Amino acid sequence: DEGHPKQLAAYVVPHEAPPSLIRDLRDHLSNTLPDYMIPAAFVLLDTLPLTPNGKVDRRALPAPQQTGLEGGYEAPLNPIEELLAAIWCEVLGLTQIGRHDNFFDLGGHSLLATQVISRIRDTFEAVLPVRTVFESASIAELALALETARQADHPAPVEWSIRAVPRDRDLPLSFAQQRLWFLDQMIGPSAVYNLAEAVRVYGSLDVSALEYAVNEIIRRHEALRTTFPSINGEPVQRIHPNLSLPLTVVDLQDLVNPEQDVELRRLMAEALTQPFDLAGGPLLHVILYQLNASEEVLLVNMHHIISDGWSMGVWWRELDRLYRAFMAGKASALPDLPLQYADFSEWQRVWLTGEALESQLAYWRQQLMHAPTLLELPTDHPRPSTQSVNGQVERFDIAPSTAEQIRALSRRCGVSLFMTLYGVFAVLLSRYSGQEDIVIGAPIANRHYQEIEPLIGFFVNMLPMRVELSGDPTFEDLLKRVRQITLDVHMHQDVPFEQLVVELGVERNSSHSPLFQVAFAWEDLPQPAALGDIRVTPLGVTTETAKFDLTLFMGPAGETDGGLRGLIEYNSDLFEHATIERLISHFHQLLLGIVADSTRSVWTLPMLTN
Repeated sequence: DEGHPKQLAAYVVPHEAPPSLIRDLRDHLSNTLPDYMIPAAFVLLDTLPLTPNGKVDRRALPAPQQTGLEGGYEAPLNPIEELLAAIWCEVLGLTQIGRHDNFFDLGGHSLLATQVISRIRDTFEAVLPVRTVFESASIAELALALETARQADHPAPVEWSIRAVPRDRDLPLSFAQQRLWFLDQMIGPSAVYNLAEAVRVYGSLDVSALEYAVNEIIRRHEALRTTFPSINGEPVQRIHPNLSLPLTVVDLQDLVNPEQDVELRRLMAEALTQPFDLAGGPLLHVILYQLNASEEVLLVNMHHIISDGWSMGVWWRELDRLYRAFMAGKASALPDLPLQYADFSEWQRVWLTGEALESQLAYWRQQLMHAPTLLELPTDHPRPSTQSVNGQVERFDIAPSTAEQIRALSRRCGVSLFMTLYGVFAVLLSRYSGQEDIVIGAPIANRHYQEIEPLIGFFVNMLPMRVELSGDPTFEDLLKRVRQITLDVHMHQDVPFEQLVVELGVERNSSHSPLFQVAFAWEDLPQPAALGDIRVTPLGVTTETAKFDLTLFMGPAGETDGGLRGLIEYNSDLFEHATIERLISHFHQLLLGIVADSTRSVWTLPMLTN
């Protein structure tokens, strides 16, 4: 087009045009194409214009900015909008964003909103709460909100930035690490805090290249070279200058199925339940199981004290890039890391004191005032006097058609998918327990500083989210409450769980965890797809342990499926398998009832099947 910058456009003739079509197309293409080849605009047509010869008439195609599901592209109007658009492009992995495009329609969610806020802080030296992205979901609206905040008489102060500290001494643990260390001392060596992931490899990996890539990641990330000895009864982080981890290779090629599959599952279960020695280390194991010439399984197992779910995404991303580099005969292309996890733990110990700590604690004191100490779910067995960690899991799926209805409800109510599913889970727990005051634990990534996004380490923070179901609310009423609570928790996420328990004087009971006994986690982190030119797919692994009475994990079923996957980790000393199956059935019926009529009272929503 004359007078307009060149851009790549896609013209689509769909059989159906659901609201998420363009986002789904963009997500699918981003998995296979480099950024510059992903269309900047998608135009939906009833038919493609043709020439008399039956070829596509390119001249008759409408200009992208004049049509399409997204309502056309409008460029940013001023420098602030341009900077914000650049931030969105970086976070969302897109090449062009219009000033009226909706952040969540483009694939954004609360975790990515946190990254946007982190970059706004760095770029504009201004602090905005995460809720601003939800309330101002376009570039134009966010720019106005940013200008308003910058012009305020008393802007929020920017926290003291994280800086590298000398390594001339043993460094303190972060608050989260300290909690896991004390738990390890109390219950003894256990696999309950093992963090494992596995992939099925469709090809034969080069063992030398894989071992190089693993040890290069260990060299880059101090957390993977750290142990936790006790000095005069107090734990310290001891960072080892070097650690060479041999790759364990297990050859199962002499076995045939079903014997091979049985032996693979036995060996993996044995590896997953092997406890780590926090003082002696190393705190990670990598095992390659060779099945045949074209199929292998790669298992990575770390202790949670040095890693978390986000970190596993960093691990697989770097493993892929380093493996590719080695196979191509090139040096590592990864940039050096200016900060490490120990710098964060030192910063946390210094910053989270005095006024900074008190300002966040004030919220939690108010939020948790008179909160119930125990969720009274009906159990199949009496609760032991000392909390056990024996567990099992049960998996389930939500059909794409139902999942799309849930997404549509979320968009209509201005909430994220996490908020909607949290609300459904809260209703389920309330109906089971008969309690109107529910506290559910939720993991917060705690990566709202750009400098720590590329690090491997234990950053995640479990925080209590309390929701009231009193007053006979409709489900849409409940969503408003959940939205407010979620945004408030994100604003006050810096207080570590253990410190929260101590500072609030929460009474401890050996039979259950403090503050909450049930948790909900939304898992939408990037999944490993390749190692070099070899395709890999995630392989579900479990450790037969449970940190809480119940934990519900939800996430996308796949890149193109459109459905949702679920997993319930449950304490098998409290619940029988049949009870969990029934709970999942009730959860599914609640979902169907909610998408059918979200204005219905949460107490009358159907839970039973016909």
